[in-house]
Amino acid sequence: MLSTSDRIEHDVVFAGAGHANMLALRMLAMSPPPQTCLTLVSPQSEAAYSGMVPGYLAGRYARKDICINLPAFCAKLGIRFVQGHITGLDSKAKQILMENQPAIGYDILSLNLGAAGASTPEGNNLICAKPVHNFMNKIEYLIEKIDNHIESKIDVVGGGAAGVEIAMALKERGGVHAEVSLFHRSGILKELGQRAAKHAEAALRRAGINIISAQWQAQRPDRITIMAAGYHPQNILVDQELQNKFPIRSDLKLQGHDDIFVVGDMAYFKPSPLPKSGVYAVRSAPILAANIRASLLGGQSKPFRPQKDFLRLVSLGTKNALASKYGVTVSAPIIWKWKHHVDQSFMRRFHDIPIMTNNKAQPDHQILCTGCAGKISGGVLQHVFGSDFAPEDAMKLGKRSVASIDGMRSFLSDEYVMASIATRHALGDILVSGAKPEHILISLALPAANDQILARRLKRSLTAVQIEAKKYGASISGGHSLEAQDWLISLAIIGRSSPQPIPKQIPDGPVSIIQTDPVGVGAMMAAHMQGHLDAVQYDELMRHLLRPLPDINKLQKSFSILAATDLTGFGVAGHLLEMFQYQAKDFSWANIALPHLPGAEDIARIFPSSLLQANQAYGALLPAHPKDQSLLRFDPQTCGGFLIATRPKNAPALLAKLGNMGHHHAKVIAHRA
Repeated sequence: MLSTSDRIEHDVVFAGAGHANMLALRMLAMSPPPQTCLTLVSPQSEAAYSGMVPGYLAGRYARKDICINLPAFCAKLGIRFVQGHITGLDSKAKQILMENQPAIGYDILSLNLGAAGASTPEGNNLICAKPVHNFMNKIEYLIEKIDNHIESKIDVVGGGAAGVEIAMALKERGGVHAEVSLFHRSGILKELGQRAAKHAEAALRRAGINIISAQWQAQRPDRITIMAAGYHPQNILVDQELQNKFPIRSDLKLQGHDDIFVVGDMAYFKPSPLPKSGVYAVRSAPILAANIRASLLGGQSKPFRPQKDFLRLVSLGTKNALASKYGVTVSAPIIWKWKHHVDQSFMRRFHDIPIMTNNKAQPDHQILCTGCAGKISGGVLQHVFGSDFAPEDAMKLGKRSVASIDGMRSFLSDEYVMASIATRHALGDILVSGAKPEHILISLALPAANDQILARRLKRSLTAVQIEAKKYGASISGGHSLEAQDWLISLAIIGRSSPQPIPKQIPDGPVSIIQTDPVGVGAMMAAHMQGHLDAVQYDELMRHLLRPLPDINKLQKSFSILAATDLTGFGVAGHLLEMFQYQAKDFSWANIALPHLPGAEDIARIFPSSLLQANQAYGALLPAHPKDQSLLRFDPQTCGGFLIATRPKNAPALLAKLGNMGHHHAKVIAHRA
């Protein structure tokens, strides 16, 4: 039973997935402050550890080895994850401003957005080493060239640690196929002293790297240029003024603001700014976590006292490295092994974390899935309403109107994205018949919180529904809201029926069934809720859930569509049986695998949806599938696209049209003779 003590009273928002933010967030999430929601905001779903990027470039590490999987990290620790680009900050309204989505409110904010690259414009052949996530994405094509033994000419600009490490790594990976030059203006590793410079320069020359002691002026023809110098703080719109300098106090709070912390490359220490280094970011993390906790609980803040000098480890490829501190420099292969051990230890903090939420599966028990996988099974509905129960996607209201209702619990912690997905899913019931949605009534349950936080969550949820509804000519006409344990939405949609409505039940005669979009959502959602979906799969799942629905009215103008239904919680098999009115005579599966999301087959074997067994029983009348060992035909779908019945002679042209509309995975999956 909920009580007022269950209400969220504090929104603590970490803007950016830099080292300091991620370490402090982990510390707080492992021992959460009472009645506090922790939120991470990041433009991407993974955060690379900069210390291991050279090893990745050299081919020593895979991308997943050096990146924190942010959605999985947050899912395991019960952290709200919002993916999006931050465009500014309104300190008076206590909001961070977002691109293409509503602002995110905070009570305490920690800014850690990192540094921007050099001011030189980027192109296909010019890549900035900062921000790191941009660099990782843009360097992929160069790595592919090198791995395919295509001759590559590379200019690295900057004689600091980043430039040296990148040059050495790419030369090691490319060997004779990579011609690497390093530009420096005032020396190699100048910040580490002459002995370090001597070691690094000798290593560069042994590797066959051309050292150019001159100011880089412009790109040379037929060369890829990597800018590893000239970084500057991010420009952020703060209270409508562009700002790139964030002076902080000893407690890491932004001067003049008791509710904003600034860490990492954004932080500007007065009176003497610190060098930009991940070491300072890592060392500041415990102070950041302690001072956020103190701000929440009314405790005493701690000062951050940065070291005057610290150990610097610079990789010289993956067989050698140098260590420097207090003017003493040592270079040897064992230093690289030591650096490798340090880096691996850092990443284990984010890769090997326990599940701290209620989503942890127990032996012989599954977690209950959400989304449309959280619905009551078709078998239960038949038991209550009778074996001849024939669910419709939408019901007629008089001669000209249709209505439907749908709802789901959240499987994502971002209420804006969750409301977008739920609205698209609910609209499918109306759209699949060719009807036009007009009015939406909403019942929305929000996790218990104080009024200010409820208002923040309510605004983001309703804005998402409004945006999705508007795309199809509908609007919100009213609704109801309440506090609950979980986020939950129900949408009743009223629309104008089509002059030629498309039925759900298939008429007599031979038919081909087309599945418009890939399946596998149920299993992938189950994996995500337990923090076991990798970042690439997560991104693919989000793209799938937020893609446009098939325009069945446009299809109907050119093709004879006999019947259609939206593919949702009962899976492909269950919804096909409904279309065939629970008759499997003369039915056969096409001898191909069902179109599915990348990796869905393997994931479904390990993380089956909690609705899978019930869906197997509901769809048991259909024959076994020749190519579906992972039982994806029973996997419950959210925003699953449509199942469309047409005469076999029309199927090829209809598939081609669907492909032109962006539904490239569409396939004929079944037939009736």
